[in-house]
Amino acid sequence: MLSRGFAAHVLLGALAALGLSVVATSGIDSTRTASPSSTSGPRLDVMVVGESLTRQVAGLEAERLRQDGRRAAIVARDSEDLASPFVQAQVDQAVAEGVPIVVLETASNDAYHGAGTAPPAAWAGALDRYRETLDATLKRLAHQCTVLVDTRVDDTSPWYALGRIGPGVDDALAQAARTHPGSVELVRWSALSARHGSDWFWSDGLHFGDPDHADRDWHAAGATAFAGAIASGVQRCAADRRG
Repeated sequence: MLSRGFAAHVLLGALAALGLSVVATSGIDSTRTASPSSTSGPRLDVMVVGESLTRQVAGLEAERLRQDGRRAAIVARDSEDLASPFVQAQVDQAVAEGVPIVVLETASNDAYHGAGTAPPAAWAGALDRYRETLDATLKRLAHQCTVLVDTRVDDTSPWYALGRIGPGVDDALAQAARTHPGSVELVRWSALSARHGSDWFWSDGLHFGDPDHADRDWHAAGATAFAGAIASGVQRCAADRRG
């Protein structure tokens, strides 16, 4: 979420071991991975766009989607929120390329950037702006099926201050799924992970390992569960499109 590390060489090694290719890396811990078939030949089935949580599980996510028969690209960069130019550029690309399923995993940073360092008087306005951004983004993705991933709030490190508007962010995501049945699926990571603490998460209660040091205190069970939850959301979107 807020970090800049998690050693790129470990991610590259994991991708190589899985037979995946790094399509592009740039800037601040930006990673785009894809199966070889997605870089030439058939178009992508899925684009996963996220921040540090997605970056930490990129290898696991790519392999899970490959096993499900998906041609997927995973694009992730630390500290990005839904309104950021980086995320919105990926949305534009997915629309332009006609990628049928798009995953958006930015809720932790949406909550933090919206109110993590702001006084209470600013929280309502931040949440209103988030809802507007979410609505506008989903309108651009009207011809795609979109998977939205919500955020943990109660058990994360207090200095993230996700509790300020985090519940409102999660409510906005849930409302979007209710408003757009068949075209928006919600991954309720907050609920799926609610009973887990140090068995799934690093000491901040949010990441799956120390974001600045690749091999320190890695929690494979949480990372695997997160990757699986996103893959399940993709499966539901695929079923929606077939239906």
